[in-house]
Formats: sequence, C-alpha cells, structure tokens
Amino acid sequence: MNYRMLPPPRPRRSPLILMIVLALIPAGGFAYTWRWAKDKIPADVVEADDGTITPIDGPVTSTATSTSTSTSTSTSTSTVTSTVTSTVTSTVTSTVTSTVTSTDGTANTGTTGTTGSGATSTTTVTPVGVISTPVLSVRRAPQTIVQLTSEAQLANTLGQISAFVGDTSCLVVSLDGRILFGHNGDIPVTPASNQKLIVAAVALEALGPDYTFTTRVFANVADGVVSGDLYFVGGGDPLLSTADYPATQKYPPTSTTSLESLVQNLVSAGVTRISGNVITDESRYDTERSVPTWANDVRDVEAGPLSALMVDDAVREVGATNVRRVQDPAVGAGTTLISLLKAAGITVGGSARAGTLAADVPELTSVVSAPLSAIVGEMLTTSDDNTAELLVKELGVAAQIGNSRQAGLDVITGTLVTWGVDTSKLTLVDGSGLDKGNIVTCNIIRQVLTHAPLSGPLGVGLPIDGQTGTLADDTALGDAMIGRLHAKTGTLSNVKSLSGFLTTDVGELEFSMILNLEGITDSYVGLWGALGDAFSKYPAGPTVDEIAPTP
Repeated sequence: MNYRMLPPPRPRRSPLILMIVLALIPAGGFAYTWRWAKDKIPADVVEADDGTITPIDGPVTSTATSTSTSTSTSTSTSTVTSTVTSTVTSTVTSTVTSTVTSTDGTANTGTTGTTGSGATSTTTVTPVGVISTPVLSVRRAPQTIVQLTSEAQLANTLGQISAFVGDTSCLVVSLDGRILFGHNGDIPVTPASNQKLIVAAVALEALGPDYTFTTRVFANVADGVVSGDLYFVGGGDPLLSTADYPATQKYPPTSTTSLESLVQNLVSAGVTRISGNVITDESRYDTERSVPTWANDVRDVEAGPLSALMVDDAVREVGATNVRRVQDPAVGAGTTLISLLKAAGITVGGSARAGTLAADVPELTSVVSAPLSAIVGEMLTTSDDNTAELLVKELGVAAQIGNSRQAGLDVITGTLVTWGVDTSKLTLVDGSGLDKGNIVTCNIIRQVLTHAPLSGPLGVGLPIDGQTGTLADDTALGDAMIGRLHAKTGTLSNVKSLSGFLTTDVGELEFSMILNLEGITDSYVGLWGALGDAFSKYPAGPTVDEIAPTP
C-alpha cells in the first residue's frame, strides 16, 4: 500500500508577540499626536517642565483683519471666568461692555455689537485660582462623607451596647426606613406593650383615623315617660367614662366619651321617667371577658373584664383605694347610667339587666366617641390595655369575619402580610401585650414604625420622653432625649421594651429594643441610658463645612 506522507505540523506561535504589537499601535499614535500638538505651540509662548504653557510677554493678543471700505481699531477688555489664559481672535457676535479707541484717538465706553471688518480685537483673560482639591476627590461629596461617618460611629456604639443585650434580646435602628444597625433583629422575643404598636398601626389603616364608636339608647317615649324598658346598646367604645374617672388613674385616659352627655341628651329629649328596666346590650362583641392564658396578676387587674359596653374600665367604685371590677361590665355600665339618670332627675322603675335590643324600638339618642386617631393616641400614651383589646375585636367586626379576639388577630396578621412583613415568627395572643405567649421580632416592630411614621397618628400618639404618658417621668434615657424621643414602652416580668422614633437633623431614626432577660425590669436603666447617650451623639463627626472642597 502507498502511504501519503503529510508535512510536519507547524509549531504554534505564542500570542504574546501579537499582543505586544497590538499594544504598541495606540502608544505610537499617542506619541505622534503629542508631537503634532506640541509643534502647534506659538513661538511667543514657552512650555514649562510641568507641561503648563505660559505667554512670554503677558496676555497673548492676536489680530483679525478683513477687507472693508472703512478701517477702525478696537480694543476690548473684559474679565472672563476660566481656568486657562486664552486669546480670542474672531468676529465678536455677542454684546460686551468694552472701551473702544477710535482711529482719531477718542476713547468711548459702551456696548458694542459685532466688531466691524478690518477691526483689531484684543481680549485679556484673567485666570481664576488653582483648584486645590482634585476633581475626583471624595471631598467633592461632603454630605455623603458626613452621613457615612455619623452612621458608622452610631453603629459602632450600638454594637458595644448589643454586647450587653445578649442572645435573647434584640436591637435594630434604621434611618427613614434604611437599616443602620441590627442585632438579633429576627429572633423571636416577647414584646410586652410594644404589641400595641402593631394593633395601632393596623387599626388606623383598616378602620381609618376618623373611625368612631357610637353608644346608643333606644326607647318608646310618650309624654316624657319611657313605656317599658330603655335599651342601652354598646358600640365598642373603650373610653366611655364618667367625669370623675380619669383623675383616679395613674395615667389618666384622654379623649374620653362622656356618659353624662348621654344623660343630658335624654333630659333634653324631655324624658322624666323610665317605667321599666335598663337593658344593656353588649352583643357587638363576644362575651370573652379576658384572655384565658393571662396570668392571675393580670386578669381583671391590668385589663378586663371586657365588653362592647363598659364604663370606666368596668371599675366597680370610682376612686376606691382597692380597685374592684364588676363581673358583668355591661350590667355595671347600666348601673352607672341609672345612677346618673337619677342624679339628673329622671326616675327609673327597674334595674340594669343584660339583654338585647328588641325589634321595632326607635333610637332615642346616642353619643359618639372621639376619632380613632385620638383613641389610638390615648392607648399608646397611657398604655391602655382595655382599649387595645377592644380595638382587636372591632377589627374582626369591621372586616365582617367575626366579633372575637381571634377574628381581630387574624385581620392584624393578614394586614401585616400586605405590608410585606415576614410573619413566620409572629404569634399574636392578645392586643395589649399582657400575654407572654405573644412573639414578635424587632424587625417586625421596626417595619410597623416605618409604615406608620412619626408624622402620622401613631407617631403623634406616642409618649414623649420627659413630657407625656409612660415616659413623662423617665430619667434613664438622659436629658438629651427629652422632647426628642417618641416611643412605646413595655414591661412584663423579665421583659422591658422600648420602640419608637428619634428626631435628628438628618431624618428620623426608627428603633426597637426588646429586652428578654432575667431581672431586666430592675436593671434596664443602664441599657436605656447607653442607648440615649448613643442617640444624643448622632449625627457626629466632621461637619460639611469642615470637609468641603477648598477652591
């Protein structure tokens, strides 16, 4: 067989040579262009070693001459903002203020238009000072530097505080919604009364800030006499009160609804006698008086018994040293109403009894609560537990999914989901935060604050350090926080929480610090003080004027 011999393969050429050749092409072009540009420098200027070009004998002048039947010489002097010295040789088309020297030697100062043909125009250009800060220097963005420096210092200080917060507690801080610092922001913690922030924010959105509660009276009246029973129907108003009640409380409720005004309406309607009973109707909500898992030192002490019709927080005797609450808050409300009716001169033949509104009985009068924005403000400022619990039930009623606590809690969870809040670690047991089974995260609280800013009803209703509500007597946060820090407090055994806003020169800080530590209710002062001190120094660092670029 004949075999064809193939030529030996060519050795592979290294691409290095080709890369060198390609790199030399632009380098050669640059050298040629540089040489060409240098040759264009006029003979009457000199190039210094550093590359700057300077005229030999002062400002450079040039002459532009064209043929015309008339010849004149014009010298124009003006100051031009520029970083270089230049010679203008052209027909001047813009209006300038100049000194014109005519051929007869007469000097005139005025406004000249286009320099005529055959004119010689000399322009002196005055250079400005040299820019000492490089164009690409970070000092060209002083505001950004100040902001980043301040935020870094705050984060560093908060990091030191977090070492004492521990693994079972959390601390997060953001500026206008942008997180600056986070420690255990997503771990589950018990919030205590910081739970009310969630209830307030959802209620304001789901019900609206102008939402009100109406307490109604129904009866058949003829010649001033109620024939039969008078029906006292609760509308879920958590602040229905007598005039004497607020002053008896450590944190007096505000924006209350006057029960006396309801009585006065009956007097104005001409009612003089009620022949039957006062039937109290609380059917707007269920009859769960308290949360089953509340501790014994909470139930009917801090909150409850709950009802859609309750007066003076169901306190049996206003002003008594030993506070006792009625077992049936609706009947208790009816009993209080009868006392006020009798004091106003209206006789009552029967007593207060539980029941529901009979058919075809007309409405006689009513009393309307303050708007929800004010009620939420009262709840946050005084940490009103009953108000929080009744708002939860009202959420269920308004959503038409039930009149129970659980129905309202479902509305809250669903609303948070629409806000983009991760509810996977959220457990809601009540609205007040009295139950230790409530579980939130600091980031959930921070997101709620971001959704309901300081300028809104929630923010306006928060206690202000050193001035209002549960922060009125605070000294732990330091004097610098007085009037600036707006926050909701929270306290349970081994739980201390503080979440809210701080006003600063660069925006609003949203923060949440929830401490779940053994004995923290007796030792929180140091941590609050450290937090207040850190906040008092923000923003810190150099000012914008100190680091702004020099001219």
